[in-house]
Amino acid sequence: MDIIKIAFDKQKEIILDNSRYKVVCAGRRFGKSVLCKIITIRNLIAKKRVVYITPIHLLGEKFYNEIVNSFPSESIIHQDKQKLELKIEGGGELKFFSGEELYRSRGCEFDLLIVDEADYVNDLKTEWDISLRHLIDKTVGEALFVSTPNGENKFIYSLFKEGIYKEDGFKFWQFSTHHNPYYPKEELQELIETLPEAEYRQEILADTDYIQTYLRNEKIESILS
Repeated sequence: MDIIKIAFDKQKEIILDNSRYKVVCAGRRFGKSVLCKIITIRNLIAKKRVVYITPIHLLGEKFYNEIVNSFPSESIIHQDKQKLELKIEGGGELKFFSGEELYRSRGCEFDLLIVDEADYVNDLKTEWDISLRHLIDKTVGEALFVSTPNGENKFIYSLFKEGIYKEDGFKFWQFSTHHNPYYPKEELQELIETLPEAEYRQEILADTDYIQTYLRNEKIESILS
């Protein structure tokens, strides 16, 4: 069974898109990490080398264990729980790195780079420019950046225009928590009623001032054209 069957429609839209660089700005509990794990597993099965980056090591450990448990034990050729490495039958390889130690990834080559909660990885824009991009350049690999927004001057913001205008292989998506059909409606209603407006916009709607500015400008241009 193709694991994509467990994804809901908005996740499938991202998974099946052919853009080289995918940038996803999504609300809390949209299913960002599930999306990343589905894409990781599909690429491992397709014999790809995947590097998965999380803001902190502890989060990487959690996702590593979940991915390992998705495979039958007999299909696993190598696993290292300390280094968070996995190799499965057929050639698929997975390595985790945390934003606390990105220097460890230098010199490696991969077919797919995934950065989960990208806006919470320190100085990711600089790391992308000087090292992370080179992890996938020789292989002409792909990249997926997923995050709930964390204000301006962060990595997702730096990629916003490139993704919106589909420049240099980038594509941008914005989804709110409301787009997840599996999130309990009563829990979502409680968040709507209790969160301050600014936090609700950012954490649930994945809405930011720079996105609103873009939408206003696009509306003005459409009226004038």
